[in-house]
Order: sequence, then structure tokens, then C-alpha cells
Amino acid sequence: MVIEEPDLSLLISIGNAICGSSVIAAAQSIVKADDEKVGLSIAVINFLGTLGILLPALVIGIPFLNDVNSGVLIGNTLQAIGQVSAAGFSIGEETGQIATLEKMGRILRIMPVALGLSLFRKKDGGIKRNGTGVPWFDLDFDINMR
Repeated sequence: MVIEEPDLSLLISIGNAICGSSVIAAAQSIVKADDEKVGLSIAVINFLGTLGILLPALVIGIPFLNDVNSGVLIGNTLQAIGQVSAAGFSIGEETGQIATLEKMGRILRIMPVALGLSLFRKKDGGIKRNGTGVPWFDLDFDINMR
């Protein structure tokens, strides 16, 4: 399947890769995506994440997936911290903690990705304005997460 909407593809991709709705909201001002694309991408990401809460039912019993590996898998797969917590802690305390830690590491990527996307889009001619176009709430968010 080919999505012929590059902004929608980009929003879904970074939403899935990094932090779900938060990074989509940050990228909206950089990409200048309309509200319909943003809403659709957030809906897709949250739907996939909700399905992902069932991930522990699929990974329990796989021999090489111990508590640590399961936590890493869950923390790097699901989008929202609530989904990560629900899936991770349903397996066990250690899995939940590792999954949460992995997810927090992904959250810290919001600012570098927003900055890189802004610079790429400006170089590409996608955005014509002064400044970097980075949403400054991202900087505050990243600083407070550390």
C-alpha cells in the first residue's frame, strides 16, 4: 500500500517511531499539516498502541524473551506511556520498569527529531520563514524529562 500523502506518512511514521501523539503535535507546526491529517495520524497511532497492549499475551512463553527483553520490546514498540505501563507491568514489575525506562528514552528524542525535521524541511524548501520553526515547548519538555 502506498500512501500518497507525504505529510500523513511522515506524521504516522514519527508518531510510531518516537512518542505517539506528542511528537505528531510537535511536528504539525513544522510540517504545516492540516488538522485532518493530524487527527487521522493520532487516531492510527493510538489504535495501534491500544492493540499493542495485548502484546504481552503474544510474548509470554517465547523462550528468548525474559523479563528484560520483554521490557525492551514493549518499551520500544508501544507509543503512549500508559500503554507501555499497562503492557509491561502486566508481565511483571521488572518488565514494567524496563519498558517504562525504554519509553522515556524514546520520549527524549522528540526535540532532536523536531529540530532535524525543521532543518530538513527548511533546506528542502518546505518552510519559508525566519527561525528554525521548532516548537519551543519541546525544549522545555525535554529539559524537564531529564
